[in-house]
Amino acid sequence: MIQLANKTGANGKKRYDLVPWANYSNNFYTLDGTYPWTSETIWERMDRATGSTAQEFINRQNSFSRLGGRYGEQVNQTFVDKFEMADGSRYIPALYDADNTKRWNFRDPRFRKAIIVDRDQHGLTANSIIYLFEGPGTPTTDKGTVQQITLPYLLNKFWPLGADKFDVNYAKLYRIDPLMRLAEVYLDYAEAVTAAYGASGSAPGSSLTAVDAVNLVRARAGMPPVTAAAAGYSSFMDLVRNERNVELCFEGQYFFDIRRWYIAHLPENLICVDFKFDKAWTTFSRATIKTKVFENPKHYWLPINRNQTLLYPGFYQNPGWQ
Repeated sequence: MIQLANKTGANGKKRYDLVPWANYSNNFYTLDGTYPWTSETIWERMDRATGSTAQEFINRQNSFSRLGGRYGEQVNQTFVDKFEMADGSRYIPALYDADNTKRWNFRDPRFRKAIIVDRDQHGLTANSIIYLFEGPGTPTTDKGTVQQITLPYLLNKFWPLGADKFDVNYAKLYRIDPLMRLAEVYLDYAEAVTAAYGASGSAPGSSLTAVDAVNLVRARAGMPPVTAAAAGYSSFMDLVRNERNVELCFEGQYFFDIRRWYIAHLPENLICVDFKFDKAWTTFSRATIKTKVFENPKHYWLPINRNQTLLYPGFYQNPGWQ
């Protein structure tokens, strides 16, 4: 697949290529009436819905009632921590949570491309400024029971600027779910090569190392290159996993990744952490508001229908189920 990605067509151009950062959102939506199929697209679920019909999906997934939506998906603080600083260093909660220059700024550009934070104006007018602080203030915060927002981060990745009831910027909107794009192929390759040959190794017949593959994805976003030393990470494989979390966030990969890596049951992957701050950004705190249940090995598998397991004595149920 890596070789396929680098082959050229009759016009001399690559058949597959990472789209420039300026056009990154074209992997997920367009606002000009063209269908969002890019040089990076390998496989996606086709959806010809456009305009208000396409915007209704955004209402269900990303927006909330004040902006015309329903139940906006929200992001756990521990996931936000995965996004590096702009210089490639790791986010340090004890140092940066209360630092206005570091908390949501000077971060990997993919952070703000994917996630909405407090005071973001996600539209063309002041009506679309989103407030996610705790407690009293004017205007009133969107966080809380009225808008059913529990965490202080909303999804930005699939929500075009102004696609709300105030700005109505969706007349020519198309919105799709990529099932596989070239960035994922590079990261799949990096993970497989790291496991088989090490970070500096490459697959037979290819000169591309695992480090090279990761850096292709990072370079598109303007992030500094990494080395096999994986500074700030416990191993290069840990770095590859984090890169997948960041680049492919909200694209339906995360659950299957942590299940495949056999880490879904670990305590750090079970907690849901809220981040609380006042309107003036003077006090900040973290709080675990939920601990998920994921039993090992039970929840790594779905149960087989009991009637099937009774077909003959040797047909066993999956581990943990009866």
